[in-house]
Amino acid sequence: MPDLKKILENNPDGITFFEASTKTMELNPARRLHYEQYIRQLRDEQLVEIVRDDKVFNGNGSLKRQDIIRKRRTTQLSFFKFPF
Repeated sequence: MPDLKKILENNPDGITFFEASTKTMELNPARRLHYEQYIRQLRDEQLVEIVRDDKVFNGNGSLKRQDIIRKRRTTQLSFFKFPF
């Protein structure tokens, strides 16, 4: 679903699940389940995060219309130990 990914990238502050699916349904007649699976895949790859009630949602339950999908804001830093 490249169109959905493009919409998510163009809205880094977030877009509701309802808005994202509504904007792409005309071009991609996928079912709600497909949208949820794709968004969870992006979440598992740590590209997006799902926000529900002002908290990051990591559950596997169904997404709600008002859930906000946004680009991940935090990145994990790695520190390597270099021998001298």
